[in-house]
Amino acid sequence: MGRAQPLRELMESLIAPPDRKFYTGTIKDPRAVFSDKGIEALDAKHRGSFVLFSYDSAVDADLAKYVTSNALADDSGPNILALYQLDRAPKPSHGLAAHGVESLIKQSPLIDFVTETFDGKLQPVPGMLVLGRLSSPTTAIYVSLNRTEKERPISDRVREVLRLIADATKPGTPDVLNSAGLGTALGLRNIPYSSSRPTTVLEKFAGLLGALWAHKSDLLAVAKLAASVKTGGGG
Repeated sequence: MGRAQPLRELMESLIAPPDRKFYTGTIKDPRAVFSDKGIEALDAKHRGSFVLFSYDSAVDADLAKYVTSNALADDSGPNILALYQLDRAPKPSHGLAAHGVESLIKQSPLIDFVTETFDGKLQPVPGMLVLGRLSSPTTAIYVSLNRTEKERPISDRVREVLRLIADATKPGTPDVLNSAGLGTALGLRNIPYSSSRPTTVLEKFAGLLGALWAHKSDLLAVAKLAASVKTGGGG
């Protein structure tokens, strides 16, 4: 099991001079940590994907409970670094129905970051922002967890998405995250998502097939294929 560690402490340790044993907690200027050097050091230390959880801890209590538990460290695995915002003094929330995402942005820098990542376009809360790199241009994928599957625990949905992210994560490659492959996998499972780059036809078609499956429907193919396909049912 892993434990949650403040990101600032982690980044301080990464940029600490070799002869400074007790460097963490001594830096007073955040610019010394949250600089290009600090972010590049974090990228170099973690060669996998980054997942940032975007949620309102008051409204999304089940997700908040899961994210802050030890289960997340086990489910994310070695190639995913999960990040969530620390709530020191949670503000009262009346839910999205009353105030919408705009009100959450005012109290959540992380949700604001998600919005800015998509050029100001609001993304549904709760959700997961997936990034391959932090210090270089990369495609961002935002996976919505705001689905209607009331009977399915949200932790099960998160685990499913984490497995797909792990499959699409290729440490050692330039982008680390195969964003197109992740989008295709999400589409086939009818899991709503947004991409910061234009989606490919493959991703869109996979989304169509996933939606048809969810609606217990299909496309009918009218063509002479190279190999005939027999359907079940007799004959």
